[in-house]
Amino acid sequence: MVAVIDEQQQWFDEATNTPINNGFIYIGARNGDPRTAINIYSDRELTTPLANPQRTDETGRSVNKIWIGDRYSIEVSNSADVQKYIELDNGETASAATITLGNVLGSDTITADGNPTITSYDDLSEYVFRTVQVNTTDAVTINIDGVGAVPIVKNHDKPIQPGNFEADQNTILTYNSTDGVMEWANQNIKTVSSYVGTSISDSATPTIPTDGDYFEFSGTTTVASLSVGKNRAFTLKCTGARTFTASASIVTADGLDLTTAEGDVLLFQSTAKDVVQIKNKTVVSSVSGENVDNSDPSNPIVSGIGENQTWTIETGSRSLGVNYTNTSGRTIMVVASLNLTANLSSGTPAVVTVGGNAIMNISGNGSSSNQQKNISFLVPNTLVYSIATGTGLSITNWSELK
Repeated sequence: MVAVIDEQQQWFDEATNTPINNGFIYIGARNGDPRTAINIYSDRELTTPLANPQRTDETGRSVNKIWIGDRYSIEVSNSADVQKYIELDNGETASAATITLGNVLGSDTITADGNPTITSYDDLSEYVFRTVQVNTTDAVTINIDGVGAVPIVKNHDKPIQPGNFEADQNTILTYNSTDGVMEWANQNIKTVSSYVGTSISDSATPTIPTDGDYFEFSGTTTVASLSVGKNRAFTLKCTGARTFTASASIVTADGLDLTTAEGDVLLFQSTAKDVVQIKNKTVVSSVSGENVDNSDPSNPIVSGIGENQTWTIETGSRSLGVNYTNTSGRTIMVVASLNLTANLSSGTPAVVTVGGNAIMNISGNGSSSNQQKNISFLVPNTLVYSIATGTGLSITNWSELK
């Protein structure tokens, strides 16, 4: 049967999650070397030959629709002619079919009924359905007509990531009998996810692996350069404090050396071979103890005061002149109502101390007594705080937002 590679087909470099720009598309005989070229054409009638290999454009798509007279093998390489994708058995067979699924249930363990009913999964057959729930794990399976649960993967062999499937999403799966999996054929670009690669050992000139785009970088050695290919976006999580030396090959936002603390996350973009820009630094260990969300390293979210916090009445557990430590993991706010039962203007003022620093004095006005003083202050995570005892001073209310 005549097979076609549509110009809407898009190829990505899995190491960088970027389209393969100006790459090569090699077409060969089925189960053969794709670089051993066969005849390919620009028309269904197979009358107008095309050059083999064909090229990809800046979006990772073929510049032409490609028609092939039979089943085929394919290799897609980047502009440097380095292989990024290969599949030795492609094209439809007479047994391939498109099955519409109904009665779809489940999010991670999906079941469905085929129309028509099936008794086995046929190689290259398509199964079309609409999801009903958002998936919550990376171990998503589908079982059609009770034939058996098979894993759903994307990019040939990568697991579906949590949230890849949305509710009411039109989905096409293609069965791969060689691997015994359903390949997600119409995945959206927005759901291409990051992959955790091999951890990087301590080095002044580390090499960035190609098996992912998120890496843990151990050690504390100052980094002078990175060995990495062009046009790669990747993230490093520093498991130790270290410095990246600003230079022509490590470009920082302010042109100065960048020093990290343990747990800090850096987002890089390589603009040329072995030349990187540090696009973003997510400071985990020194954001005053605030919670940091690194699910999107390009847009870190630091929770502000009041987010996911509640007021707690601490009047019965707080006393003047006693040190307390903020162990909540967040910056907290303290609000206290104090009663002055004596002339504090002529006595000893009360002092609010945070982290060993006196940040506020509390004193009365004139000679009147029974004055009410309301104060508030912030306490960063891990710091010690207190309100010292003053002349004629007592607590009427002590509340903390934490």
